[in-house]
Amino acid sequence: MKKKLLITMGCSYTEGVGCYDVDKMSKSVHYGFLPREEEIIQRKNFHKLGWPNRLGKKLGYDKVINLGLGGSSTSGQVKQFFEKHVDRDLSEWDVLIVWLLSEPSRISFYKNGCIENFCPSDSNTMYVEYLKWINQTNYDPDVDLLLENIFHIKIIEQLCESRGYSLLLTPAYEPELFIKIQSLHKSKYYLNKTPKSLLHSLMKSGNYKCNIPKGDGHLTPDGYEIFASDLYNEIKLNHPHLVSTPKNKIIWQWDGAPIDRYGKFPMILNQIHTDIFK
Repeated sequence: MKKKLLITMGCSYTEGVGCYDVDKMSKSVHYGFLPREEEIIQRKNFHKLGWPNRLGKKLGYDKVINLGLGGSSTSGQVKQFFEKHVDRDLSEWDVLIVWLLSEPSRISFYKNGCIENFCPSDSNTMYVEYLKWINQTNYDPDVDLLLENIFHIKIIEQLCESRGYSLLLTPAYEPELFIKIQSLHKSKYYLNKTPKSLLHSLMKSGNYKCNIPKGDGHLTPDGYEIFASDLYNEIKLNHPHLVSTPKNKIIWQWDGAPIDRYGKFPMILNQIHTDIFK
């Protein structure tokens, strides 16, 4: 029998941002403003305590490879997957990809050999003009953004079809947009039979946002545990063939670091963390 491998894709919520170890912080700020030594500690905490490893244990899988990267786009995540894993021989594994889809208006391009992602909060002139251009229409601009996402979703779907991987898709954004995606793209790979966003519902409750006063609004470790449980319950209900006997520990690897051909990114982002999650 093949060993089971869970590959997770997504942005900061998949990377695990929010799982701060406050006892190892000199000041309570967003991780991007911490001294480098403390940023290393916090990022390792993110990668260990986020939902991917928790879900892997609940599903009874043998290993988790987490490709989550904060600030990344759907298209950027597909590029990362192809850069890092499309040529890997995973024939000895029973592979499941769980993809927490990022906010649709994010886009990506290659620059200096690296993948650059752009988010709605960015002030990049090219990105601002892109959004203006998309909105200069009598049509629903969301549709254009969603069609961009659907194009990249189809790429991963076709890859999974050709290689015999299992795939589950679920959004990190509000369910109204996901309803539009499902109306534009019929797929057998959606996590839920009815459109809903487990993460959006959890975030909306406001009970599990991380406790960094000047930080972000991501989940706490307890929040990620609840999210992992919610994912597991939906998989058990709608895709029971993907569930095995839960495990007490799992081998995990964070491999979400940006591709870096020219040493552009800090060393912490170029490290592959491998450990056992108990």
